[in-house]
Amino acid sequence: MQSGYCEKHPDKLPYIDKKCELLRCLLDVYHELNNMSKCRELIAKIDRINDQYREQGVFREVSEEIWKAVES
Repeated sequence: MQSGYCEKHPDKLPYIDKKCELLRCLLDVYHELNNMSKCRELIAKIDRINDQYREQGVFREVSEEIWKAVES
């Protein structure tokens, strides 16, 4: 993800939103692989983006199912 297209436009909301969407997709993959440590890492990244850009309309929700799996 470091060299991805979204990383080349870190200050543009559409790319920030797309990055967050891609992180959510990756979170689903790690959840299916039962890699909870990676899930926690991705949730933290998603939360940081949500906190920073929520007022500009960028927000991606983490499913309750994934939260429960990570917390257990």
